[in-house]
Amino acid sequence: MLKKEDGLLDFTHSAVELERRVRAMNPWPGAWFAWNGNPLKVMRASVVSGEKSLVSGSRFTVEGRPAVMSAEGALILEEVQPAGRKVMSGRSFLAGAREW
Repeated sequence: MLKKEDGLLDFTHSAVELERRVRAMNPWPGAWFAWNGNPLKVMRASVVSGEKSLVSGSRFTVEGRPAVMSAEGALILEEVQPAGRKVMSGRSFLAGAREW
Protein backbone atom coordinates (compact mmCIF):
# COMPACT_ATOMS: atom_id res chain seq x y z
CA MET A 1 0.00 0.00 0.00
CA LEU A 2 1.26 3.46 -0.88
CA LYS A 3 1.51 6.14 1.78
CA LYS A 4 1.66 9.91 1.35
CA GLU A 5 5.38 9.85 2.28
CA ASP A 6 6.07 7.65 -0.78
CA GLY A 7 5.43 10.65 -3.03
CA LEU A 8 8.21 12.79 -1.51
CA LEU A 9 10.72 13.81 -4.19
CA ASP A 10 14.38 13.30 -3.26
CA PHE A 11 16.54 15.55 -5.43
CA THR A 12 19.65 13.43 -4.83
CA HIS A 13 18.23 11.13 -7.52
CA SER A 14 18.43 11.86 -11.25
CA ALA A 15 15.85 14.08 -12.95
CA VAL A 16 14.75 11.14 -15.13
CA GLU A 17 13.94 9.08 -12.02
CA LEU A 18 12.09 12.01 -10.46
CA GLU A 19 10.02 12.60 -13.59
CA ARG A 20 9.06 8.93 -13.60
CA ARG A 21 8.10 9.16 -9.93
CA VAL A 22 5.86 12.16 -10.71
CA ARG A 23 4.02 10.10 -13.34
CA ALA A 24 3.84 7.00 -11.12
CA MET A 25 2.46 8.81 -8.09
CA ASN A 26 -0.30 10.66 -9.95
CA PRO A 27 -3.10 10.87 -8.72
CA TRP A 28 -2.40 9.15 -5.37
CA PRO A 29 -0.39 9.82 -3.28
CA GLY A 30 1.00 12.55 -5.55
CA ALA A 31 4.60 13.64 -5.96
CA TRP A 32 5.59 16.56 -3.75
CA PHE A 33 8.38 18.41 -1.97
CA ALA A 34 8.51 21.07 0.72
CA TRP A 35 8.54 24.68 -0.44
CA ASN A 36 8.28 27.56 2.07
CA GLY A 37 7.25 25.11 4.78
CA ASN A 38 4.30 23.74 2.78
CA PRO A 39 3.99 20.82 0.37
CA LEU A 40 4.14 21.69 -3.32
CA LYS A 41 2.57 18.91 -5.40
CA VAL A 42 4.09 18.29 -8.81
CA MET A 43 1.39 17.18 -11.23
CA ARG A 44 3.46 17.14 -14.44
CA ALA A 45 7.19 17.56 -15.01
CA SER A 46 9.86 17.27 -17.67
CA VAL A 47 13.62 16.84 -17.71
CA VAL A 48 16.42 19.06 -18.98
CA SER A 49 20.09 18.08 -18.87
CA GLY A 50 23.01 20.39 -18.17
CA GLU A 51 23.48 23.03 -15.45
CA LYS A 52 25.97 20.91 -13.51
CA SER A 53 27.23 23.93 -11.54
CA LEU A 54 24.16 23.97 -9.26
CA VAL A 55 23.71 21.91 -6.10
CA SER A 56 20.94 19.28 -5.88
CA GLY A 57 17.74 20.91 -4.66
CA SER A 58 18.62 24.36 -6.02
CA ARG A 59 15.65 26.22 -7.47
CA PHE A 60 15.89 28.28 -10.67
CA THR A 61 13.89 29.06 -13.80
CA VAL A 62 14.14 27.64 -17.32
CA GLU A 63 12.35 29.57 -20.06
CA GLY A 64 9.87 31.05 -17.59
CA ARG A 65 9.13 27.76 -15.82
CA PRO A 66 10.22 26.70 -12.32
CA ALA A 67 12.92 24.05 -12.13
CA VAL A 68 14.79 22.18 -9.40
CA MET A 69 18.30 20.77 -9.82
CA SER A 70 18.76 17.07 -9.18
CA ALA A 71 21.82 14.81 -9.06
CA GLU A 72 21.75 14.49 -12.87
CA GLY A 73 19.86 17.14 -14.81
CA ALA A 74 17.01 19.37 -13.74
CA LEU A 75 13.33 18.72 -13.17
CA ILE A 76 11.12 21.35 -14.82
CA LEU A 77 7.78 21.77 -13.06
CA GLU A 78 5.18 21.96 -15.82
CA GLU A 79 2.09 21.79 -13.54
CA VAL A 80 2.01 22.24 -9.78
CA GLN A 81 -0.48 22.53 -6.95
CA PRO A 82 0.54 24.70 -3.99
CA ALA A 83 -1.01 23.87 -0.61
CA GLY A 84 -4.66 24.97 -0.52
CA ARG A 85 -4.70 26.07 -4.17
CA LYS A 86 -5.85 24.66 -7.50
CA VAL A 87 -3.59 22.99 -10.06
CA MET A 88 -1.78 25.59 -12.18
CA SER A 89 0.90 25.75 -14.82
CA GLY A 90 4.48 26.34 -13.78
CA ARG A 91 4.43 29.75 -15.46
CA SER A 92 1.32 30.81 -13.49
CA PHE A 93 2.92 29.56 -10.29
CA LEU A 94 6.03 31.66 -10.91
CA ALA A 95 3.89 34.77 -11.42
CA GLY A 96 2.88 34.60 -7.75
CA ALA A 97 5.91 32.85 -6.23
CA ARG A 98 8.20 35.72 -5.39
CA GLU A 99 10.63 33.60 -3.36
CA TRP A 100 11.30 31.03 -6.07
